[in-house]
Amino acid sequence: MTPVDHSDAAIHAARLDRLTDKGLRAADLTDDGIDWDTGIKKPAWLRMQYVRTAVSQLYFGELATITMCERLLRELDDDNAIRFVRTQIADEQRHVRYYERYLARAGGIEEICEGVAMAYEGAMAWRGSYHGAIVAFHIVLEGEGLRLQQLYGDWFPCPLFKQMNTLIARDEGRHVAFGKIFLRHQLQALALEERIEIYQWVRKLWFDCTDPIQADMPGIVFRAVGRGWAETRWCRQREALIDIGLVQPHETAQFDRC
Repeated sequence: MTPVDHSDAAIHAARLDRLTDKGLRAADLTDDGIDWDTGIKKPAWLRMQYVRTAVSQLYFGELATITMCERLLRELDDDNAIRFVRTQIADEQRHVRYYERYLARAGGIEEICEGVAMAYEGAMAWRGSYHGAIVAFHIVLEGEGLRLQQLYGDWFPCPLFKQMNTLIARDEGRHVAFGKIFLRHQLQALALEERIEIYQWVRKLWFDCTDPIQADMPGIVFRAVGRGWAETRWCRQREALIDIGLVQPHETAQFDRC
């Protein structure tokens, strides 16, 4: 009988393999359950242009994530992580097709908003180790993307968007899980100085982008999320970054008031 390897490396590899297998199964269910004959519905108070603008930002996020994942394939040195990222690229390409099809029915793709462009361009500009890119994309941006998908579903409860969003959220949840599993294992070996550098960088990226994002919000949406939403959401992001081992609470005291 072959002995079972219970080492940390083996457990880490097994967890990534399970996520990859889920991604492969999801790829076999490409359009499961989406009734594309369903029309787009929105509340009477909400202009269709806002629907297009909001969904277009999710579309641009998928394109940026594909670009980052392709970069990660060149930089990663973990075969299990590489296998997962390949399935993620397939997921994101599928999401792009969903959003394109939905937006075509809604009247077309709107321009990317300034704050969203700054977020993805800023994340792509990271030139440190791949850990920083995974923190930015898999923990911060994809984590926030999941929340936005839920909010959009509440703001315009369109049956077609809900069908599509359910499948996309399933995949994005798996991508965030990959980031957490991978980074909890990898960050243990990272020097304190590098971990703090990543934290400061992603924190600055967050606050640099939130002012223009708030400026782009329609008044009714701005009132709904609240004036202090950027600070509140960062405090939640901070907890996620502490959870994966990027920083310890006392190491963030000089930067945050959380």
